Amino acid sequence: MERLTDQTLGLVLASEIRRGTTAPSRDEIFARHPELRPRLEECFASLDFLHGIDSSGEAEPQRIGDFRIQREIGRGGMGVVYEAEQISLRRSVALKVLPLANVWNQRAVKLFEREARAVALLHHTHIVPIFAVGNERGVYYYAMQLIDGKNLAQLAEESKRRGESHPGHDLIARWGLEIAEALEYAHGRGVIHRDVKPSNILVDSLGQTWLTDFGLARRARGSRREPGLMKTACERAPCWFARGKMRPVAPGVKRRPSTPHHRTRTSG
Repeated sequence: MERLTDQTLGLVLASEIRRGTTAPSRDEIFARHPELRPRLEECFASLDFLHGIDSSGEAEPQRIGDFRIQREIGRGGMGVVYEAEQISLRRSVALKVLPLANVWNQRAVKLFEREARAVALLHHTHIVPIFAVGNERGVYYYAMQLIDGKNLAQLAEESKRRGESHPGHDLIARWGLEIAEALEYAHGRGVIHRDVKPSNILVDSLGQTWLTDFGLARRARGSRREPGLMKTACERAPCWFARGKMRPVAPGVKRRPSTPHHRTRTSG
C-alpha cells in the first residue's frame, strides 16, 4: 500500500505542476483511487496552500503558522526562502519552505528536517540561527534570522562589474577567518556542512559574515573532525580565497584564538 500511495501521490503532484489540458481532474483521481481519497485530499490541500504562497497576485499575504509571507528572497533545490513577519513577536524573519516538488519526496523531507535539527544545535556568531520549525497542512518550514545583506557570490559579481579584482585583502582574510571559526565550531559539535560555497556565505550590512544553508549537512561519526574537511572547504571556497591569498599561519605567528564567540551561553 505504501508503494502504491507514493506512486499515486507522485502522479498527483506531476499533474498539478503540469496543469495541462490532459491532466486528470481531482474527481477523476478520487474515482480511480477511492481507497486513497483521505490522503489525496490532504495532499491537494497542501498543493493549494503552496500554490497560494507562490502566487504573486494575492490580495492578502499568505500565512504559515505564526508567520506571514512578505516576499520571496531566495530559491534552491532544498527550499524556497521568503521574508516573513513573525506575528507574535512582530519581527522579520527568513522563512525556508520545502519546495512544492518535494512535498511527498520522503528523502527530501528527511534532508529538510535534518538541516533544521543540525542548525538547531549550533549557536555561533557567524552561523544563521533557527528560531522555529513547523509543519502546517503538509508544508514543512523553519524560520531563521533575517540577514540584511548579500551573499559572497553576489558581491563577487558586483566587484567584477565594477572592474575590481576583490574587495581588499584584509577584508577577505577576516571573512575567511570568520567562516573558518564557524566551521570549526560546527565540526566540534559533530555537524559537517558539506556545501561551503559563495552563495551560502552571507555578508550583512555591518560587514559580518554568516554561514547558512545546512541542507547537505550530516553528523560526524564519533570524531571532532573527519579527514578531507579542509580539502572540501578549499575546493568550494569563493574565488577570492582560491588564489593563494590565504595561507596557513607560520609557526610562531600570533593568530586570533580559535575559541569562537557564541551568540548565547548555555547552562549545565
